[in-house]
Amino acid sequence: MGASGVLGKGHTALVTGASRGIGPLVAAELARHGGHVVLSGRSATDLKAVTSELAAQGADVSFLPADLTQPRCRRKPGARR
Repeated sequence: MGASGVLGKGHTALVTGASRGIGPLVAAELARHGGHVVLSGRSATDLKAVTSELAAQGADVSFLPADLTQPRCRRKPGARR
């Protein structure tokens, strides 16, 4: 990935499917640009592990467990039910 005006300090990236496969790699690359990275996926346990690993490398990272295949999970983050 090349540098972009949408990555870096002051920006937030949401990575879905971040608990395994290519997701953690994408999250790590985005984190290298210096912005906040929010990880989302179905496995809270796996997300915690990826979050811990990236945070140990100095990343500004958090996670939000969600199964986006379920309609009840497709709400705007922070929206009340």
